[in-house]
Amino acid sequence: MRLIQVCSLVSGLARMIQVILKSIPDMANIMILLFAIMLVFSVFGVTLFGSLVPKHFGNLGTALYSLFICVTQDGWINIYNDFETEGLALEIGGALYFFIFITFGAFIFANLLVAVVTTNLEQSMSAYQEEQQLKTNFSSLGSFVGYEDGTDDDYTASQSEAVHIKEILQTTPMVHHQELLSLGTLASLNDTTCEDLCLVLEAISENLKEYQMIRDALDQ
Repeated sequence: MRLIQVCSLVSGLARMIQVILKSIPDMANIMILLFAIMLVFSVFGVTLFGSLVPKHFGNLGTALYSLFICVTQDGWINIYNDFETEGLALEIGGALYFFIFITFGAFIFANLLVAVVTTNLEQSMSAYQEEQQLKTNFSSLGSFVGYEDGTDDDYTASQSEAVHIKEILQTTPMVHHQELLSLGTLASLNDTTCEDLCLVLEAISENLKEYQMIRDALDQ
């Protein structure tokens, strides 16, 4: 439990653990596919080399263990040395067999596992950078609003320059940006527009009253 608490306190380590946990389903799919290929090659190995090299391919379990050693690339030379003592034909056949399996099992699938973790790590870092950018933009927006309202007493021109709200919205990584509401002067309004505006304001006022009544009823 203490180890989990320590990992949660370090943000970088916590993100790495989240990436690994997120990669487990994809890694499991790759491991299942690798096991299926090992099973197929084990059947071929028992059929082709079972009677000649029974120590390593005498049955399906022994063949799977031998192929697992080949996947780890540690000790497969000792297995191949037993093929060399059985003649040139078996030596060449064993070389082709191990070359094909090690190429697929050790190199391709190992790189696939690394690619899954790397891809998820890049996505996590991209999401983290976007989150930090959003926090920075909203922080700049809060400083700008506080400066305009005169509520931020500690704000000085030497600390940072006021950022216009349009610039903040343009730099915010959102799919859609909401345009700012711009109104003309009141002198340009005619009688019909004023009446329509009054009706809209009256409807908004009625909706606010109904909303307040609903909130009061829920609070009770």
